[in-house]
Amino acid sequence: QRHCPLRYKTFCLVAALLLLITTCNLPAQSLKQTVDSLIAQYNIAKAAHNDTLTALALGEIGKALWGTYPDSAMVYEQEMLRLTEQIAYARGKAIAYNNIGYIYRKKSRYDECLEYSHKALAIIEPLGDKSMAAWCYHNIANVHYARGRFDLALENHLKALRLREEIGEKKSVAWSLSNISDIYRDQGYKEQALQYTQKVVILFQETGDKHGAAVALNSIGVMLQEEGRYDEAFEQFLQALTLDEASEHGIGISVDAMTIEKHQLEAAS
Repeated sequence: QRHCPLRYKTFCLVAALLLLITTCNLPAQSLKQTVDSLIAQYNIAKAAHNDTLTALALGEIGKALWGTYPDSAMVYEQEMLRLTEQIAYARGKAIAYNNIGYIYRKKSRYDECLEYSHKALAIIEPLGDKSMAAWCYHNIANVHYARGRFDLALENHLKALRLREEIGEKKSVAWSLSNISDIYRDQGYKEQALQYTQKVVILFQETGDKHGAAVALNSIGVMLQEEGRYDEAFEQFLQALTLDEASEHGIGISVDAMTIEKHQLEAAS
């Protein structure tokens, strides 16, 4: 049995408190700052009578809000859609459609999500915007995944992956690979899931995203733990903690510490 060093046990003692402080205070303050900044950009664009930048600013405000205030986000995205239709800004209209689709997905209104995502795709593919098209496929795939249609989810995530690889968006490639790994894992194809998640680790490390790599390492650790490969799992969890410490990611450190403690208890039982 592997024994957890004292410093990791100390992390566990403060983990819940640190997690509470970080999640309850900082995000709300950060969200307000972000929205205030975006509203300032919107006001500047509107004062300059630049309808394109005004529409894009509306979309960005909606994106900032959709995780916490989806109804408010929808108002901004619908206003973006109205303005892009008024000025015949095709790419902006596609962005608004896809953003509205995403909000519907977050609200579990899957039919509406698919409707708007396909509308976005119909506009954006002829424009040759592969990055935006990939996000449309990503959105569509996640709806099928939520509905348990793994075949369609995999098909659309693979389409998003190919586009992202073509344009070299490494972080987006990592997100696609992670989603594909989830599909394989849910179907019991553990080796394929491990292989895809290992690729995610490499990509996040190449882009300097230490926390992203740490999250992927934790996923690998959990999969190994489920197979009873406790020593290998422990090494993944330690690597994850090391990366989050290096990037001083408070929430990540807390989660890593609790994951290690849980692993130690399970391995000892």
